[in-house]
Amino acid sequence: MRHRFAALALALLPAAAAAAQAPPAAPADPALVRRAAREIAAAARFCTLSTVGADGLLQARVMDVFPIDEDLVAWMGTHKGTRKVAELERDPRATLSCFDPKGPGYVTFAGRAERVTEAAARAARFKPEWAPFYEGGAQSADYLLLKLVPRRVEVVSHAHGLASGPRAWRPEILELP
Repeated sequence: MRHRFAALALALLPAAAAAAQAPPAAPADPALVRRAAREIAAAARFCTLSTVGADGLLQARVMDVFPIDEDLVAWMGTHKGTRKVAELERDPRATLSCFDPKGPGYVTFAGRAERVTEAAARAARFKPEWAPFYEGGAQSADYLLLKLVPRRVEVVSHAHGLASGPRAWRPEILELP
């Protein structure tokens, strides 16, 4: 029995090695990756923002994200006194990950977050349902608008045809300037 298994393994080894060394598929159309990223984030509504904590560990929390803009920038509102704000002031690197609730897929935006203090931008990105948390609404001294400018976007979406085979488990990656 042991010899049959060894013979079978040796017979399959060249096929497995060839599959592992197969060249990666051609990159997907960047416009499709951008569209999929925006659609997945919109469908998810809530996404997970990860920052680097004071102890060097990653900290993750669920965020109510605004629609991703044409430049793939993510906008989020928060309270100025949160840990995430202190963490981003210390280290602006952040990752936002959104899961596609309609099917297998996700988008991840990795880049740097920055505070936005302009009154017009804050007013344009304030949700009425947040009013109980911020006396004075978008003008509240406690309300802070965050802008995540991605350097890299990763997408897996079966609905958009952006999914690698079962062995690779690689997302489509869009590097941004």
